[in-house]
Amino acid sequence: MDKCAVPRVQPTSGIQTSDTIGTPEPSLNTIMAAISDLKQTLEPKLDAVTIDVSLLRLNLQKMADKVNKAETHIQALQSSSKRLEEHVQLLTKQRNIMEARLEDQEGRARRNNIRVVGVPERAEPQYRSLSGGSYS
Repeated sequence: MDKCAVPRVQPTSGIQTSDTIGTPEPSLNTIMAAISDLKQTLEPKLDAVTIDVSLLRLNLQKMADKVNKAETHIQALQSSSKRLEEHVQLLTKQRNIMEARLEDQEGRARRNNIRVVGVPERAEPQYRSLSGGSYS
C-alpha cells in the first residue's frame, strides 16, 4: 500500500453489492495505520507551510513599515510644499506692489522734468562772456 493512499472504506449496510462482494472490510488497525502514515506524510508539509506563512508575515510587516515611513515622508514634503507655495504667493504680491511703486516713481520723475523747446542746450559763443561762466 502506498504511504499516501488511504484504504477505501465502504459503508456496510448489511447489503452486499457487486462492489462489496469478495472485498474484505479493512480492520480498525489498518485504518489507524493509514491515518498514522497520512499524519507522518502531512506533518513536514504542514511545517513547511507554517514556515512560509511566518516568512510572509515578516515580509508583510517590513513592507508595512516601509509604507508607513514613506507616508510620513510624503506628508512632510506636502506640508513643506504648501508652505513654499504660500511664500511664493506672498513674494509675488510684494513684487507686484514694488513694480507699481516703481512705475509711479518713474512717472513722477518724468512729470517733474521740464522741457524747454527751441532753446539750445549750449549757450551761443557770444553769450558766454555775458554770463561769466564757461559752458562746456
